[in-house]
Amino acid sequence: MRTIALLTLATLFAAGTASAQDAAKAAAPARAKAPPHATVTILEPKNGAHAPIPNDATHKHYGKGQTQDTIHLEPGDHTLQLDFADAAHMQFNPPIVSKKITVHVK
Repeated sequence: MRTIALLTLATLFAAGTASAQDAAKAAAPARAKAPPHATVTILEPKNGAHAPIPNDATHKHYGKGQTQDTIHLEPGDHTLQLDFADAAHMQFNPPIVSKKITVHVK
């Protein structure tokens, strides 16, 4: 029942947005012409690179063999996943990862 309701809602939304999209295109300012020979490039990481997972606020490293931890999350939805890596913080081949879970913090 829920799936049907969501599909119906999506169909109604798609039908209702066609005219809204046409109106937005008519009201949108003209796009500027690109400068001659302009390009953009990703310098790092290189295509196909296997960079170590960063050690930052959203990636926690356990380099001392910890088997448990308590983390404090801000209110809202959070997706969590464990990724088992080597001493250089590089994924194994094939990667050893847990399934992703989503939790809601009130």
